[in-house]
Amino acid sequence: MTDYYSNYNYVSQSMLKVFAESPELYFRRFVLKPDDPRHIAEKPATDAMILGRIVHSLLLEQGPLDKEFHIVDLPNRQSNAWKAEAANAKEWGKTPVLASVVKTACIMADSARSNPHVQAFFDELPDECSELREQEIYWQGEFLPKKAKIDHVIAHNIDGNNKIVSVVELKTTNDPTIDAFTRQYFNMNYGVQAAWYEEGLKAHVKADLCFFQHFVIAVRNTEPYDAALYHVDTEFLKIARNFLDRQERVLAKCYQSQDWTLNGVQGHSLLTPEKWMENK
Repeated sequence: MTDYYSNYNYVSQSMLKVFAESPELYFRRFVLKPDDPRHIAEKPATDAMILGRIVHSLLLEQGPLDKEFHIVDLPNRQSNAWKAEAANAKEWGKTPVLASVVKTACIMADSARSNPHVQAFFDELPDECSELREQEIYWQGEFLPKKAKIDHVIAHNIDGNNKIVSVVELKTTNDPTIDAFTRQYFNMNYGVQAAWYEEGLKAHVKADLCFFQHFVIAVRNTEPYDAALYHVDTEFLKIARNFLDRQERVLAKCYQSQDWTLNGVQGHSLLTPEKWMENK
């Protein structure tokens, strides 16, 4: 666990996502100390989550896997041998992962890397562009201190002063076709993450001189592991910005009032037909 992930003095977008699901869960996971009996620790990462992290590492970070992962050559997790390897990995500060998961991740990363549209995107970048991978940034938002860890940031000059700043993310998916992935992008609130990243970057650059772009590489997590590259419309970010503003205000009020109940956050407890229609 790095300092970034364990530093809860700054709010991340993933933390805000937990708050949107349950204010009390947020309180018990991120506000209470680990030695408090009410504290709820994060659940262990699933194979699907680890798969995505490894594909991401291979494709965008391009760093050695053994820095973060302990690869275990066993058929499954259902053995004492796995438990022993997992315990060792935890002691070393690494995530245990089955070799079969790593093999699948390598195939997915190679598939995405060999996609002609992904290749063209990176090949067409100017030679003088700057690239940052796994960039940690911290800034003071309007209501809360914030942080982000951005997959891949690419910046290059348009002219003497103006720049294009591109954020590239990788998402694994059951279906990377445009109809299905657009639904996934909306349903999973990926636009919220993009808006969060953009806000953080704007706090560190001359925003009036920058044009921001967001791209997503979507790769299928089953055979044939095909991939697609998508440019995200700014309308997604406008919707996300409204959601973020509302959630940040409420979270700031919770810190001030220390009322983490649903009724305290929602402001009322009356069920109405109008509320039902809002969510139809």
